[in-house]
Amino acid sequence: MPKIKPETKVLIIKNLKSKSPAEVADIFNVSKRQVERIRKRYQETGDVHDRPSVAGNSKFPMAVKQSSSGEQSGRYSASPRS
Repeated sequence: MPKIKPETKVLIIKNLKSKSPAEVADIFNVSKRQVERIRKRYQETGDVHDRPSVAGNSKFPMAVKQSSSGEQSGRYSASPRS
């Protein structure tokens, strides 16, 4: 599902003051769950912007470690287990 722009999120919050989440979801052609998440984040933080992502976060942060001698070790290395 495409990302909702912050401007649209502000409009969603404004519409929630007089309409139900289901009605707002229909108006903006998004899921009711997305509307509920936007409302929850707004209630918790007072903002509608996405949370900042963590730079350098990858699926396998410890995939391969290389020692100073050039040997690979680690959880996902190809070295045999003892």
